[in-house]
Amino acid sequence: MQTFTQPLLTNGVRKRNFTKRVGVKPTVPNCKGSHLMEEQMTTESMRLDLQRMETKLDTKLDILIQLISRLGNNNGVATAHLDKDSASASEISYLRSLTSRQHAVAQMLTQGLLNRDIAQVMCVGENTVKVHVRAVCKKADVKSRGQAAMIFQQIVEKVDEEEYILLSKGLPLDWFASYDTEVDDPYFHLYKPFRDKG
Repeated sequence: MQTFTQPLLTNGVRKRNFTKRVGVKPTVPNCKGSHLMEEQMTTESMRLDLQRMETKLDTKLDILIQLISRLGNNNGVATAHLDKDSASASEISYLRSLTSRQHAVAQMLTQGLLNRDIAQVMCVGENTVKVHVRAVCKKADVKSRGQAAMIFQQIVEKVDEEEYILLSKGLPLDWFASYDTEVDDPYFHLYKPFRDKG
């Protein structure tokens, strides 16, 4: 029985083999610079994670305060007055984070349209609609389209028409409710596909 022995690969052996093959001595990266760059990337990553968590916490806190207020009002316990007619900063931030296409999709979700129907209105494929629906759900921090539609509807009820037009980058609040398939949509340029379907 023959056994094969392979020499241990050390850094010296690797450098020698590299020099034989390429003819150039390998350079060792500056350790101080790479550690500094890693630290900066880690710091930036942590900063972004904290911002995301802060936004999610604001949203959850708003929901919790509303639930406590409703519970307190039902039991006769005095609670702080909450203005139900105005949207919170996190809700405004959510609406601002949606693109005009995602606003269009969210409005159609609240009306109960299926992906194929949304695709037909927007002149895109079903897979593109799925991407938009996923983005709306992710930004609302929910798992299902029904939950996303419910949250979107609750937030939109608190926003006036002019403010919504600004937040949606031009799409009116009642765009899909007044949508007519027989007439050219004057807002098509806001949600039209990047490429024409071929």
